[in-house]
Amino acid sequence: MSDLNYVILIGRLTADPVYKVAQTGSSFCTFSLANNRKYKKQSGELAEETSFINCITWGKLSDFARNYLKKGMQIAVEGRIRQNTWQNEEGKTQSNFNIVVNNIQILTPRSSSTSGSSQQAEASKIQEEPIDYNPILDDTEDDIPF
Repeated sequence: MSDLNYVILIGRLTADPVYKVAQTGSSFCTFSLANNRKYKKQSGELAEETSFINCITWGKLSDFARNYLKKGMQIAVEGRIRQNTWQNEEGKTQSNFNIVVNNIQILTPRSSSTSGSSQQAEASKIQEEPIDYNPILDDTEDDIPF
């Protein structure tokens, strides 16, 4: 049986995505998701914890993230966990984890993600459905034979 590395997360963007171009010429975007978890302690008291999860997108998906994602938006991401390992200045091995995203769905209604009264009036005319972008589907041919 093969190994499986697949993650689905829903959270809110902690800041606008940061868009960069690598030395290889590939574009990428980094952003962080705040993911809240509510639970009940043994005492019966409600508690909440927040995890901050670093994410990265590449290629066309990074262009989508740069153009459409804004701080505070709730989004769903699909991807895989990647561990980065390096040596710090003292020679100790350090590591962190991030999510390499291959699909993004915006869950915040469009009217909530715009600002300004005229933009809100226009946005209220638009049907409030999630925006879903998967770059794999973007490469399909228009002339499907069936």
